[in-house]
Amino acid sequence: MVTADLSSSPGKRADRTTVDAVEQSMRELPARYLPDRAANGVRRYVIRVVGCPPWTVISDGDRCEVSPVAAVGAHAVLRTDPASWLDIVSGHRDGLECFFLGLLQVEGDLNEALRLETLFAPPSGSPGALRHAKLVRYPFGRGAIETFEAGDPDAPPVLFLHGLGASKVSLLPTIAGLANDYRVVAMDFPGFGKSSAPVGARYDAPWMAESALATLDAAGIDRAAIVGNSMGGRVAVELALRRPDRVRSLGLLCPAVAFDEYRFVRPLLNLLRFDLTVGAAPWPLAGDLPRRFVDAGLRSLFADATRVPAANLSAARDDFLRIMANRKRRLAFMASTRRIGMDVPARFWRRLADLAVPSLWIFAEHDRLVSAAYAETVRHRLASAVVEVWDDCGHVPQFEFPLRTVDRLAEFFATPAV
Repeated sequence: MVTADLSSSPGKRADRTTVDAVEQSMRELPARYLPDRAANGVRRYVIRVVGCPPWTVISDGDRCEVSPVAAVGAHAVLRTDPASWLDIVSGHRDGLECFFLGLLQVEGDLNEALRLETLFAPPSGSPGALRHAKLVRYPFGRGAIETFEAGDPDAPPVLFLHGLGASKVSLLPTIAGLANDYRVVAMDFPGFGKSSAPVGARYDAPWMAESALATLDAAGIDRAAIVGNSMGGRVAVELALRRPDRVRSLGLLCPAVAFDEYRFVRPLLNLLRFDLTVGAAPWPLAGDLPRRFVDAGLRSLFADATRVPAANLSAARDDFLRIMANRKRRLAFMASTRRIGMDVPARFWRRLADLAVPSLWIFAEHDRLVSAAYAETVRHRLASAVVEVWDDCGHVPQFEFPLRTVDRLAEFFATPAV
């Protein structure tokens, strides 16, 4: 794992040439600003480059300003070393790559940090895979679905679907890897990430499949490959069963198939019944979750959590806690937990035999949420499926083995259907 010392100790000062180069790069940002990518309202980002004064970037519609101060109440704070920062602004590396290598740390809103890089045109001739990266909001019902999109708009499209309690950010390692050859679209399900959280919605697999279909429609995509992790894998299967004409193939990363083994906790799931129209819930949804509880939950997703920079895990924890502080999103999380978890196993497995699109199923030996034993069930129920079980891997292979995940998905998507 590549890591860097990103502490901002006052005694650690870069040489004058480096400080000047960083300052020049900051001063040049407004000239590259893309106002059509800006969010509604003011966004403030603090950038701390090791050994250099802090800078604040302000985006407000048509206006972009930079100043050599650290603004209070920034939406996101980014820390990196001078070489990585200069590589990012010159287009030789993208921020996502640096983040997942531990060369860029984020405090605050991960989705807003993701927005920052999309606000500026890359330098001419830069090789970045995320050249066309942008955040887009599409209408859905009375609300909106937010997507992160990258890659050549004319390339074959791939839609990414995240897991329960996560957002589009959770699939970024794979998104960045596939953006060289595909048009990638990663959506936040309604109730998650930056999408609207409609009150009274069903929050079950069929309804989420409808939201994915609406995203394809709004993005002008007739047919796409789908990548789904965990709950996103379950929704991807649902979409392919209902609208096989819109799905070219499936890449399923530890998909949350019908929870046969969770039958003993179904009475507990029944206790999670509540009326979303009034927001009533028997479970104490108010108040802060213990940080150590969330930390333990995040670490349990990995066979070896040390494969991920500690700062990234901290950023993911803080992002989850920030989202769960919102009442509507807490309710959406609990509704999805119950309704996905209450799938009737026998019905799901019967329906799976009707899946007509090519599908790659990746399970993991050390997955504590979705048992690797489901691999045999899928092989038995769906003879056409390509099923793999990865050793020494947990619930999120896109983080533990990002290059392997990208290579395997690209290989499968390029394979002609038999």
